[in-house]
Parts: sequence; C-alpha cells; structure tokens
Amino acid sequence: MKLKLAAAAIVTVALAVSVAYYRSAAASAEPRLVTANVTRGPVVETVEATGTVEPVDAVEVGSQVTGTIQTLAADFNDRVTRGDVIATLDPASLEAQVQQAEASVL
Repeated sequence: MKLKLAAAAIVTVALAVSVAYYRSAAASAEPRLVTANVTRGPVVETVEATGTVEPVDAVEVGSQVTGTIQTLAADFNDRVTRGDVIATLDPASLEAQVQQAEASVL
C-alpha cells in the first residue's frame, strides 16, 4: 500500500512540475511576427458608394442635316471648341437626295 501511495505521489509531483514548466514556457515564448521592408509605392484606395452623378455643364449638340454618321472624331467627355469637326456624314445618302432634287427640277 505504501508503494502505491508513493507512486501516486511521484506521478502527482511529476504532473505538477510538467504543468508549471509548460505554463512558464508558453508565457515566455516570443510572439510570432511577420515583418516586411518599407518601400515607396502608390497609395491604392477604393471607395464604393451609391448615388447620382450629375454634370456641371450640359450641352446639347445638334446638326442642320440628317444622315448616317461615317466617322466620329470626338468621344464622350472630349473637350471640343467651336469649329471642331465632331462627326462626318456618309455622303451617299446626301448625294442621292441631291440627285432626286435635281431630277424633280428638270
């Protein structure tokens, strides 16, 4: 009986020593850190929002004749000044209208 009691006491002391060692080792362990070198670069920032976008100035562009656009020289949000060619019309339909007008006069 004394032998069993001594073995239980040794196991209990060994268990207490191992728990104390584990707690002290865990408390003194340095935290794991990830480091990186500092470099210059662009700051990237994304903003998401909902709303309505309204222009500061709105201009209505029109034409004195109708026809099919052949080339478009200006794009959305391009700056143009008075006299700039914005688009050219397909001359085929306009020439056909001229020929019809000439035929009706003769």
